[in-house]
Amino acid sequence: DVINSSLGYGSYDAPYGKVPSYEHNGRTRLISRAASMAASKGMIVCCAAGNSGEEILSTIAVPADADNILTVGSVATIYSKKGKSRDVMFFSSRGGSYDGRIKPDVVCEGLYVIGSDGTRAFSYGTSISTPVMCGMVASLWQALPQLTATEIIDIVRRSGNHADTPDNTWGYGEPDFVKAWEMGKALAAQKAASTGD
Repeated sequence: DVINSSLGYGSYDAPYGKVPSYEHNGRTRLISRAASMAASKGMIVCCAAGNSGEEILSTIAVPADADNILTVGSVATIYSKKGKSRDVMFFSSRGGSYDGRIKPDVVCEGLYVIGSDGTRAFSYGTSISTPVMCGMVASLWQALPQLTATEIIDIVRRSGNHADTPDNTWGYGEPDFVKAWEMGKALAAQKAASTGD
């Protein structure tokens, strides 16, 4: 029911070259259409935004451009002489989609991993952020089984700390899953009341 995908393409081996920006629309590339098809079947697809970083043009990979999925960027705590702050990482791909949709949808911690031996190791990438987000989304949906995939995605976006002013760097921001759970409980109660359950 929930898919984590770190697969992403921005360019191909010779002679195929770079995916043109106008094809980052969620409908041209087969892999993006497949991600949207999974979403249309009621699945939640969490997809890494890519690690192509900051450029003038969108650097979102395919299938991260797909519609009705959660595209995940990377954020981390940055320490400087001025103190600490949360910021989108330099490598995290920026959006949006060619057809004007906000991408990434959300961001999540993208530095360090816990290895199989239980120790913390330095690593980075949206492929680290995405499985963390996917696990949180799966836990939220497990707590709110009355909701649909689309409803879960919606409350995850709306619980983000940039939900009032989404952009193509932060998306809707870092989700607050306590807030998402509370929003989901209210929605589940509303649905139950309307059906008499």
